[in-house]
Amino acid sequence: MEKEEFLLNFVSVSSVVTLFFFGISFIILQVLENAPANNLIAASTFGLFLTAFFSLIVTFIYLLKTTKSEAGD
Repeated sequence: MEKEEFLLNFVSVSSVVTLFFFGISFIILQVLENAPANNLIAASTFGLFLTAFFSLIVTFIYLLKTTKSEAGD
């Protein structure tokens, strides 16, 4: 896999995964809408952290699999 293609895949996959997990965090925040303000701040911070963490992990795993499958071909 060429470097430019790898970077393009990384950006596209990470953006989709980030949007997915950000949507999940947003839904969780909507469920917690009746919670006090301090809990909302903590939940939103935690949700954004989870969004970044899981998007990096899923993107890394996806790119490892696609790189291995192309190397095997």
